[in-house]
Order: sequence, then structure tokens, then C-alpha cells
Amino acid sequence: MNIIATDEDKVKALSKYVLFIFPFFIWAIEGVIFYFSPESKFIWQFTLLINLIYLFKFSRCIPVFILFAFFLMYSFEPYNFFVNELYISYWMDFQSAYYLNKVSVISGLFFIMLGSFLFNISEKNMVNITYVRQPDKLLFLFTVVLFFICTHFGMSGDTVLTAGYGASERDKSPLFEYAMIFLILALFFSNDSKVHKVIATLMVIFFSLKTVLYGGRIEVIQIVLAFMYFKTNFFRSWSLKKLYVSIILAFMLLLIVGRIRTNPLLIFGLIENPMVLFDFSPISKTGTVSSNYGDVQQSSARMLGLVDTGFWGLEFRIKSSISYLFNLFLYGNELKHASNIALIDQDKFGTGGGGLIGSQFYVWLSWLGPILSGIFIGGIIRKGLKPNSKKVFFIYAFTLLITFPRWYAYGPLALVKFALITAILYCLLFGFSLFVRKK
Repeated sequence: MNIIATDEDKVKALSKYVLFIFPFFIWAIEGVIFYFSPESKFIWQFTLLINLIYLFKFSRCIPVFILFAFFLMYSFEPYNFFVNELYISYWMDFQSAYYLNKVSVISGLFFIMLGSFLFNISEKNMVNITYVRQPDKLLFLFTVVLFFICTHFGMSGDTVLTAGYGASERDKSPLFEYAMIFLILALFFSNDSKVHKVIATLMVIFFSLKTVLYGGRIEVIQIVLAFMYFKTNFFRSWSLKKLYVSIILAFMLLLIVGRIRTNPLLIFGLIENPMVLFDFSPISKTGTVSSNYGDVQQSSARMLGLVDTGFWGLEFRIKSSISYLFNLFLYGNELKHASNIALIDQDKFGTGGGGLIGSQFYVWLSWLGPILSGIFIGGIIRKGLKPNSKKVFFIYAFTLLITFPRWYAYGPLALVKFALITAILYCLLFGFSLFVRKK
């Protein structure tokens, strides 16, 4: 019996080792194909396969599974360009087979760095949120008040119901999205009383409704995830069947919301024909399938193109990287805006905005960029999710786990700004609480 058990352990260890190495092998093949045939129609499929492997690997580790599930939507988008032979964005600059393939290769490199550092995380060895919470009624009330102030005053103007998505004029300050910082802190300082649960639920509903009315989606994903992670202990209180059904329904809801916010008048046609939400037939007639995923892919290709052509020289890239690293401390300085490379030179080379994290770090650090960014994010999340992790590390990692739509597809400033501010505020508030108690 002992021999059989030992053999089984060896087989499991070998399988785990193969699963760890296999994505590197796939990416190596992808890199070789890109080197010899940079406009190949098959390169994107290797990145998609790497994405799927990690999706399978972390199928029971829900916060990491959701990460790679979100990545998958961008990994699959090149299908429309290479297979359906459609443009994936109305912005044409650098929307070519070569640069879209390079985006895929860089994304694959980021995936294997991130996935490798998270490889040993499982639902069994993750931190228990119940033990890291720090109930404090005064701090809970304080953060709740700040949350509602930031949410109420952080955004104003026309809603999608009055002006339509894209045509409305709205005034959105960073204050609005930073309201989520106070939600995270409020959850952390909350207890299990009914009053705290009701207040937390109302916070999420109020923020989500306002976000949708002003044409947003990403913030809703983030705040709902934060709430649900705390409520369900990273969904470990749910069955996998219930969870995956909910994830599928959530993705369908995002699709529907995306269609409605693009054309709010679709709401009035729902009664006569509910399937109008899923009617994408006009796309094939125009030759372009326009979506957030395609715009982000094109924006990423644009960044690589501006670097490869020398339009963004070494001096600019160094300046932009410094702006990124120290952005939190550059208030009022012109250098502050150099980090947002998605917006720079849009008047010369059009883009819909955003950009995949691997491509953005490529601008700053060349091929070392996607490697270091994957290692950093993977290392922080792994450290923060350890059962004996310090609470400040957990807060930082937790923030990364809910802001991934921002740092992966729009701008990685969340790594050095949003998450850092959350961790710093937690330390200050918790330190203040300890001081008051001693007094």
C-alpha cells in the first residue's frame, strides 16, 4: 500500500511539473513562429491556449480563476481579425497582423510569469477573510460616510438616459472611483451584525446604479467583486456549480449592459423582441466589429508601433516610466501625465484608449517589462493570500484582485496608486484606532 501511495504521489508531482512547464513550451513555440513568420494567422491561438491552461489550473482558486477568465476575453478577440477577417476597431493605426501578433506574444509572456508565481496557490492554502477582518464601529462609520461623499460628488452631468452613451457630457473626478477604497476599508472594519450588512449592501447598490447610469461598467465589476469576496470568503462558501453558473450569467449581463449603453434605445425594444440585444448582424456588413476588447488590442498595437518606429524614443520612454513609478507624488507636476501613454499622441495616431499591461510595460522596459510586471503582481498576490500574511499585504493584494479590469486592460497605475493608497489609508486608520484605544 505504501508503494502504491508513493507511486501515486510521484505521478501527481510529475503531472504538476508538466503543467508548470507546458505554458513555457507553448510560448517558446509561439515566439519562434513570430520570429520567422510575424504575420501568421495562428500566433494568437498559442496565447489563448496559455490563458486556457491557467484557467483550468486555477478552476478551484476563484479569485485567480476570475483573473484569467477576464484575460480570456481579450485573448480571444484576435479571432475576429485573423479568422473572421474583420477589423477589430474603427481606429486603424497599427492595426495589422504583425503588431496584433506582437501584442499576443507579449501577453503570453505576461501570463506565464503571473501564472508561474501563482502556481501553488489553491483554495485550501488561501487566507481566510474572517480572520483578517478588524471590526471597528467608529472606523466603519467613518469610511461609510467618506464613501457616500465620494460617490455623490465624484460624478455629475448627463446620464445615458438623457444623452446616450458617448454623447453625454459628464464630469467624473478620480474621487468617484476612489470611493471604492472606502468600501474596501468599510468591509474590513465591519462586523457580522445585520446593520453593517445592510449598510454595505446599500453602498454597493448605490455605487453600481450611479455607475451604470453614467455609462460605466468596470467600476461595477470591481465593487461587486469586493463585496462578494468578503461576503463569501472568496466564494469558498459556494458550490462550484452555483459559482460557475453565476459567472456565466454575469458575463451575459456585461454583454447586455454593453449593448444597452452603446444604444440606450434598445431598452424600449425589449418588450417586442428581447433577442434584439444579441443581434450583431450589422457588424459583418461594415467589416468592423467594434468592442472594448478590440479597441484595447488596437491601442496596445499602437503603443508597440510607436516604440518600434522610434516615434517614442528612449528619452520619452524613460520619462514616462519615471512618471509611472512616482505618479502618486507628482501632483501639480507636468511629468504626472506622461505615464498615461494610452492618451499621448492621440491626435497623430488614433486609439480608443486603454492598453494591455504587458504592452504598456513593454514601452517602458522593452521585453523585460511584461516579465517584471507579471512577477511583481504574482508575487504580491501570492504573499497577500498566505494564511499568515500581514494585513497590509492582504489589503494590497485584495485591491489588485478587484481592480484587475483597470490594471490589465486600461492602465497599470492601480499598482502604484489605487492599491498603494488603500494600503496606506488602512495603516493610518488602524494606527489611529490603536492610539485612541490606548488613550
